[in-house]
Amino acid sequence: MMIEQKRTIAGLLGRTIWVIIAFGLAVALALIILLVLGSYSMGEELRGDYQPGDNMGYIVNLLSLLFGGASFLMVVTPVLTILPALLGVIVAEVIQVRNALYYLVTGGLSVAALPLLASTGDTGFNLQALTMFATAGFAGGLFYWLIAGRNA
Repeated sequence: MMIEQKRTIAGLLGRTIWVIIAFGLAVALALIILLVLGSYSMGEELRGDYQPGDNMGYIVNLLSLLFGGASFLMVVTPVLTILPALLGVIVAEVIQVRNALYYLVTGGLSVAALPLLASTGDTGFNLQALTMFATAGFAGGLFYWLIAGRNA
């Protein structure tokens, strides 16, 4: 009886550690995708109507992507929170959800809620930002399911 209980506690502890690692990796992947999509979007805005010529065009393109990514990260990071996604993972682990669709939808909705919550009533929400956040959330949710959610 005592050995069986130790295995259960050890298994629970191991699962908890694996869930924390998998969640961290999924959040990192979602942030990378969000950064790439955001830097491309902000780079396009920074580039504006510039008509590239000669070799200077490549430098302007590269700098606009770098500065676009940096500015997007500075704007998004204070708003970005992982609490909705973490709540979805905790619920799934407690009720042992193994469905990929649950993780995909939960990840997408939890991250897509951020631009909706950050938008003001006057300006509405930016559809492009909503799409970028949802894409990152879908990828993070699916990635979590692949490495940890299948075995909940």
